[in-house]
Amino acid sequence: MSEVAQQDVSAKIEAKSDELEKYRLRLNRFVSDKEMSVAEVAYLKAKGIGTETMKAEGKPVSIISDVVKGECAELKGDLTDAEIRYKAILVNIQILQSQMNGFQSINRTQATL
Repeated sequence: MSEVAQQDVSAKIEAKSDELEKYRLRLNRFVSDKEMSVAEVAYLKAKGIGTETMKAEGKPVSIISDVVKGECAELKGDLTDAEIRYKAILVNIQILQSQMNGFQSINRTQATL
């Protein structure tokens, strides 16, 4: 295998490694900001307060759950958005790892030729 081709694969491995580092830092920021936890706490708190308020007001129990869900829909949306962002970061990391593994396999194969 030519040295140029091996250098090309090595450069691709390094580029994927740099991309992985960017996503790792992005994941760390996401976790340190506690974005998903904050969204979940806000949603659950509002849902609990809404339920208790409606019970205290004597609203029919059969409608409380649906009404509270409607009142908390925006907060539930924020929670869902945070979960989607978190999962997207993880999927991107997995994709980059797979790509890098492929390049590493190519590199090992080229080194033995």
